[in-house]
Amino acid sequence: MDAFMLEAYRVTQKTWTATGELQKASGSAAPDLFEDQRMVEKTLDLTPEQRQLLEDENRELAQSLEATLDQVREAERAILEIAELQNQLMSHVAAQAKETERLYEEAVATTDRVREGNLQLAEAGRRSADTRKWVLLFLIIASLVLLFLDWYD
Repeated sequence: MDAFMLEAYRVTQKTWTATGELQKASGSAAPDLFEDQRMVEKTLDLTPEQRQLLEDENRELAQSLEATLDQVREAERAILEIAELQNQLMSHVAAQAKETERLYEEAVATTDRVREGNLQLAEAGRRSADTRKWVLLFLIIASLVLLFLDWYD
C-alpha cells in the first residue's frame, strides 16, 4: 500500500507542478493548489528520505517543463520570424510579377514596332526602286529630246 501511495503522490505532484507552470505562463494564480498539496502531504506520512526524493523529482520535473516551455517559446519565435520572412518574400514576388508583366508587355510592343519598321523599310525599298525607274525614264526622255532639238536646229 505504501508504494501505491507514493506513486499517487508522485502523480499528484506532477499534476500540480504542470498546473503551476501553466498558470505561471498564463499569469493566473491558484491559491487552492497549495492547500490541496498540504492536505495530501499530511495524509501520506512520508519519511524524510522519501520526501526529499519527491522534492528532487518535482524540481527535475519543473526544470524539464521550464526547458520545454523555453523550447516552445523559441519555436514560436522562429515560426513568427519565418512568417515575417514569408510575408516579405510574397511582397517581393508580387513586385517581381508586376515587373515581369511590364517587361513582357514592353517586349510585345517592341516586337510590333520592329515588325512595322521592317514593313516600312520594305515599302521604302520598293518606292526607291520605283523612283529610280522614273528618274531613269525621265533622263532618257530628256536626252532624246535634247538630241532631237540638236538635230532639228
